[in-house]
Amino acid sequence: MPHEAMKTLLVLRHAHATEVTSFATDADRPLSKRGRSEAMNAARHVARIIPPPTMILSSPALRAGDTARAIQKALPQADLCLNPDLYGADPATWLRELQALPRDVETALLVGHNPGLELLLAGLTGATPGLSPATLAHLELAVDEWRDLRTDGTARQVKLIPPEP
Repeated sequence: MPHEAMKTLLVLRHAHATEVTSFATDADRPLSKRGRSEAMNAARHVARIIPPPTMILSSPALRAGDTARAIQKALPQADLCLNPDLYGADPATWLRELQALPRDVETALLVGHNPGLELLLAGLTGATPGLSPATLAHLELAVDEWRDLRTDGTARQVKLIPPEP
């Protein structure tokens, strides 16, 4: 009997950050107190997903990296890759990174910024969910290998989890 191949993709916009005024660059903005709490709550949600992520791909911007590290603390088996190409990345860049993942990664987590992540979700699902800070999108992908992933609107959004302060 044939089985339906499936990968799981989690997409998380970084948690709330401090205002841009007191830092040298946008990339240097740390999480706010609210953002640190949101990141820990997001980590609890991610840790409940089966199978759990074994790969976290993140923008290296401080607020995204700190959000990703909070998730990794809850998932010590997950590898964390802070990729400079993912800061301000467009959907095509995110897609290329996903397509390069090894086949044995069943669940991957992306942590980054808008508008790139919202546009990626729109391409994958055909819908345009709002992705406010610390919002987590849980998708099922009908692919056996990441290299077969396309932005053709066929991914199924399982859940959209808003932040908890």
